[in-house]
Order: sequence, then structure tokens, then C-alpha cells
Amino acid sequence: MANGQWRLLFPRALVHHLPRYAFDHEPILLDLEGGSSAGPRPFRFEQFWAKDPRSFGIVAAGWCGFCPGSLGFVLCDKIRQTRLALQEWNREDFGHIQQKIHLLEQNLDRVQSLVVLIMRRIGSVLLELCLWSFGARKKFCGRVNPGSLG
Repeated sequence: MANGQWRLLFPRALVHHLPRYAFDHEPILLDLEGGSSAGPRPFRFEQFWAKDPRSFGIVAAGWCGFCPGSLGFVLCDKIRQTRLALQEWNREDFGHIQQKIHLLEQNLDRVQSLVVLIMRRIGSVLLELCLWSFGARKKFCGRVNPGSLG
């Protein structure tokens, strides 16, 4: 809950409901910046790239290119070329991995919601079966001993 004063301090704040996965509750994420970005995303090396043997060839190809200039300039250019090669390889071979992860999280959330609904339905069917069994015993025996219901 946020009051007016808090909303004035954080006008772009958003609450995100995260998928529950193995939990019995949905975690929430409070984003005080409202998901805004101040420019292009910085380059991030994805850890899963290193598990793919092709990544070493991509890095080597980006790093081995010729570039004249001072040592500092050459170093910066090799890093830039390697970054560009990794980004292109990622785009071509893996696509938009974050979008795919988001879609899979949504699918998992839907499946978990269905499991909850199914479990509730199973519970109501079991209760109905117990009540029917109780009624059948009462009808057959004339009375039911409460200790014999289990």
C-alpha cells in the first residue's frame, strides 16, 4: 500500500507479480523506476554462451581481427569487435532469449493455475464421494457409527 506522499516520491513506481514456480504464493517486485531505460542496454555476457563450444570460436574471430593504432585503441576495438560478433551470434542462434523466457514463465504460471484448479476439483469430488458413502451407509445400516467413517 502506498499513500499520497510516497506516490509523490516515487511517481513511476510499478508492482510486478512474478511467476510462483514451486511456491504457494506469487512473489512481487517493486520497481521504483517504472521499467524505464535511460538509453541502450549495456552489453552483458550471457553465462550460457560459455557452455556452447561455438562461443570460443566467436570470441576468437572477434578478437583476431587486424586493427592498426595504439595499444589502447587496438584493445578497445578488439573488445568492440568481439562484442558485436557475440551479439550477432546470439541474435541468429538464440533469438530473443528474454522474450522466450518470459513466454515460458507465462505458460508455467498458466499450468500451475490449472493444477490448483484441478486439485480443488479433486478435493470437492472426494468430499462428495465421502458424503455419498456416508449417505449409503446410513441408508443400508439405518444408522452410522461416527467411528466407522474412516
